[in-house]
Amino acid sequence: MDNILSQEEVDALLTAVGRGELDAGSDAALPAAPPNVARYNFRKPNRVSKEQLRMLQSIHETFGRLYAASLTTLLRGMVEIEFRSVEQATYGEFTGALSSPICLAVYKMDPLSGGAVLDVDANLLFVLIERLLGGTGLLPVRVREFTEIERALVEHIAGRAMADLGQAWHHVGAFGFRVDRTETNAEFIQLTSANEVVVVVGFEIKVGDVGGPMTLVYPHVLLEPVMSKLNSHRSVVTAPRTISPEDGAALTESLLHVGVNVRAVLAELSLSVRDVLAMKPGDILYANRPADGPAVVEVEGVPRFTASPGIANRHKALRLLGAIEKGGVLRDSTLGSSHARILPA
Repeated sequence: MDNILSQEEVDALLTAVGRGELDAGSDAALPAAPPNVARYNFRKPNRVSKEQLRMLQSIHETFGRLYAASLTTLLRGMVEIEFRSVEQATYGEFTGALSSPICLAVYKMDPLSGGAVLDVDANLLFVLIERLLGGTGLLPVRVREFTEIERALVEHIAGRAMADLGQAWHHVGAFGFRVDRTETNAEFIQLTSANEVVVVVGFEIKVGDVGGPMTLVYPHVLLEPVMSKLNSHRSVVTAPRTISPEDGAALTESLLHVGVNVRAVLAELSLSVRDVLAMKPGDILYANRPADGPAVVEVEGVPRFTASPGIANRHKALRLLGAIEKGGVLRDSTLGSSHARILPA
C-alpha cells in the first residue's frame, strides 16, 4: 500500500496539471509496471497450449495424407493436400470470415458431446462434384448456391474425410466421426457462442490446376475432455490404414486391368561403339548360343519365365516352359550375355 498517494500529493499533481507543468496524458507520474507482467486478452483467451497445438498438427498432417489418398481414389485423379496451420480463434471470427456461397458439413465426434465443422472452398467443391459425376473438372466453374443433389454429394465427400479422421485420431482415442448434416447458412450452425474459443485447422487442396482451402473447426468445449491426452509426452504415430473388403476387392479388380509390357529376349549381346558404327545392312550378329535355346520372358523388365519361340496359327508365339522365381538366378548359361561377333555380309 506504499504506492497510494496522500491527499497533499494528489493536490500537487492537480495543481501542476492545471498550470500546464505536467501533461495530463503523460505516464511519467505513474509507477512502472513490473517486468513479469504479460498482456492477456480476456475476450480471446489462450486455452490450448503450444504442446497441444503441436500434437494437433501431427494428427492433422496424418489426416491430410490419408484424405489425399481417399480423394484420389474417389475422383480417379491425383489430389494433393497440404497442411497449412493450426491455431485458436473465436467462433465469431470463423463465421465472420465465411463468404457466400458455402456448404458446411457439420460432423460429430462420438462419444464427445457437441459438433465440429468441415469447410471447403465453394469453387473447389464444384470441381470435386464435377469430377465425382464423371467430368474432367477443367471447365470454368460458375459459383452459385448449392442444390439439394450437390449438398448430398458434398456430404458424401465429407463422409470420406470422417473415416480418415478416425484413423488420424486413433492414438488419442476411439472416436466415431460421422457427418450429421450439411448447411448453406452459417447462422443455422450454433456450435458454440461467438466469443468461445475454437481450434481452426487449415489445409490447401489441389485438384489438377485448381486449388482452394479446406478448414476443420473444433470448438474447445468439444475437445476439452481429451485435451489432457494431447500433451507432449504422448506420441502420435501414423495409424496403419485398414482397408475394407469392398475397397480391397475394388483395388484388386482395378489392378487386373492394368497394362504391363511383356517381351521375349532371345539373346543379349555385348558390342563396342566401334562395332556398332561399323555395322551395315546384311551383317550377321553371332551370339554364341544355340538357335533352339529358350527365350527369357520379361514382365516390365523383370525376368519371370522361360519360353520356346515358334509359330501358332501363322503368328509368332511363345510356349512357356517354366517360371523364374523373383530374384532368382538363371541357371542355363545360354541365357546369359555373350560377346557378339559380326559376320560381314
